[in-house]
Amino acid sequence: MPFHYYGIYDDTTDYTKIEYKNGRYAAGQLERALSTLPRVDLILKHYREHKSKRALAFYGGIEHANYMAAMFKTNGFAAAAVHSDRGPLVLERQMAVAALRAGE
Repeated sequence: MPFHYYGIYDDTTDYTKIEYKNGRYAAGQLERALSTLPRVDLILKHYREHKSKRALAFYGGIEHANYMAAMFKTNGFAAAAVHSDRGPLVLERQMAVAALRAGE
């Protein structure tokens, strides 16, 4: 299955306010900074512009993935999070890949 990769310039997050040590942002601070409605609006705007029926996104951590899956669902899109934890929108990796391939 071929993919097109898109990067979105994020002008909604001030990364200078997130602690940065040893080449990494502080995980909890990063997830909180990325889990905002203005950022959701930015991502959904670009998702709609690309008119893709399927997408795979990478997020800052488990809580951020859960938040974004919920925001996509809230805005009328089928969505799931795939990670090592549990949650109402979490799918096992093989199930998520099958659903993605099927356009679900």
